[in-house]
Amino acid sequence: MGGVHRLCGICIRAVRPSNGPLALDGEPTMTEAWWESPAVLTAVRDGDTGTVIRLARRAKGATQRQTGDACGYSQSEISRIENGRARVNDIRTLDRLSRQLDIPRHLLGLAPVDVDPVDWSVRRRDFLKEAAAGAAAAMLTANGRGQRGMSGLLALSGPTPDESPTLGGLEKRIASAHAIYQRGEYQRVADGIPALIGSTTGGTVIAEDERSRQRVLAAQGWSFVLAAKLATKFDNAPTARLAADRGVTAATYSSSLVLQGAATYQLACALEAGGERSHAEQVAAIGADHLAAVGDRDPSFVSVRGALLLIAAIAAAAESDAAASGRYLADAQRLAERLGADCNHAWTGFGPTNVRTHALAAAVRLDQPDRAVEIAEQIDPDKFAPGLVGRRCQVHLEAAIAHGRQGQDIEAVERLLRVERIGPQVLGYNQQAQVLIADLLRRARRSTAPALRGLAHYAAPVGA
Repeated sequence: MGGVHRLCGICIRAVRPSNGPLALDGEPTMTEAWWESPAVLTAVRDGDTGTVIRLARRAKGATQRQTGDACGYSQSEISRIENGRARVNDIRTLDRLSRQLDIPRHLLGLAPVDVDPVDWSVRRRDFLKEAAAGAAAAMLTANGRGQRGMSGLLALSGPTPDESPTLGGLEKRIASAHAIYQRGEYQRVADGIPALIGSTTGGTVIAEDERSRQRVLAAQGWSFVLAAKLATKFDNAPTARLAADRGVTAATYSSSLVLQGAATYQLACALEAGGERSHAEQVAAIGADHLAAVGDRDPSFVSVRGALLLIAAIAAAAESDAAASGRYLADAQRLAERLGADCNHAWTGFGPTNVRTHALAAAVRLDQPDRAVEIAEQIDPDKFAPGLVGRRCQVHLEAAIAHGRQGQDIEAVERLLRVERIGPQVLGYNQQAQVLIADLLRRARRSTAPALRGLAHYAAPVGA
């Protein structure tokens, strides 16, 4: 069945995939949908877009030349994409391949949101019931770093007996979970999020009218946004990408533009964390432009749009594009000035201090440690809104990295010790910090050795 789909305000056409006819090397049988085969699920888990495209093309019975001709590419370009020699970073390319090869859009990091007015209500109900089940659960794996696995992150489970399954109660639980995350208590959120998502999908919350149904869908979307945040923090980009995609879908069904922007932000974060920086920049920029076209009076709109500009700045900096990064930061600064204060609308933590913190992070990614240290010295982390432990820690972590690159080990260790005092779990789950600690230990000096011994258990393992 055909339908109109939407991502960040851009409409496209998609069709229901067909069953796969092949059974090669773990590929689907005649009776199995190709996108449910172990080979596809493994490729999605590993972020191997080329393999997904190759399996989709074979399931459709098309040659590389036929696919290339239909999509406007040469046979050799399709071959390079499938073999991983050319990464697909352009969402327009991903969209074109998705439509031509009947690939479920979420497998490519695109939101499969059907907005056909004929069956809109039916599909919303189906999504509400099924979003956390099926193939999603099969894609989730442990993060491979000896920390808590993510296999149950999107599991479908209901509320515990002492929890009231009311809509208002559910919204309060989600708000509380976001606040706990921002305090840096990641393990606590990980323990509770499967039941939280289950409460939004298991039919336990009664929605008697259209407004209530939209609130339930929005609640579900915010729970997926939180799941995406957590997966990114746990260094599990494929899971983060999947959860963010679910959030974008729920946002569109609930007609919440703020949620759509927040979920798009998490999708950009997941792409950036997975190394798809150009793709992340495009997704964030499109999301910010979409919100700009809607309006700028609502502080939540301003904050989410600002957050999108900031992740675009980070992605551009990681691509060594200082000019583009600077433009995004300047646009975000103007929004922060319009907001007038450091706030936490839509759990963004957006405001002037957050913009400066991202300018610091961008300088680190552009390998400008002198500039980064200069910016860090101008930031007062206590100006962040109350409860934003992770953001306070981010200032000190980025400053520590900059000091470390300058050989200023004492200053780097001092910043790391502040992070440990403020939010030890933030330090425990930050891969850059762990690599820095390992580097500092290898070149430990008499002045830093005692303090470093106390941080040694955070160090990245050899070869990481």
